[in-house]
Amino acid sequence: LESVLLVLDPSSNGKLEVLEKADNVPEFKISGDWKISGMHHINNSDFRIISNELIDLGNQKGLENFAGKIQYSVEFDLIINTYTQIDLGEVFDIAEVVINNEKVGIRWWGKKPLTIPPGLLKLQGNELKIKVYNRLYNFCSSLKDNITASYWINQNRHKSKLTTGLIGPVVLF
Repeated sequence: LESVLLVLDPSSNGKLEVLEKADNVPEFKISGDWKISGMHHINNSDFRIISNELIDLGNQKGLENFAGKIQYSVEFDLIINTYTQIDLGEVFDIAEVVINNEKVGIRWWGKKPLTIPPGLLKLQGNELKIKVYNRLYNFCSSLKDNITASYWINQNRHKSKLTTGLIGPVVLF
């Protein structure tokens, strides 16, 4: 038994957008001090950290069972502003991308880069926000006395925790 999820963009009018890398534009890895904050879906607890690298939040003390929305934000400058796409690298699970306060798109699953609207990037003072929504799996695995949660957790043959958050690298090209 197999299932498929189709995500349709109502603004595309049924046309498939084919993305190609721009010629002579070097990739640019976005780095800096990532401001990371999260709000738990179930108990409304929150956290805030600053990190100069993107990491699996599920390996961080106190976040092992986190399930909710995680927001990443970073400011960056460019030498050229002709980038047309952004690739988030590894993301667990769904990500919404905002550049300079304009929504760029949502990446559901897979490794499809998102198209950056022309003129959105500037040479100085760009702000990138990425909201990541993860699954309840790690939280449910902590509910040892919940029969329903235990049933679904036991369906995972590996019984291991899932990676949490934005792992990256986040790259413009």
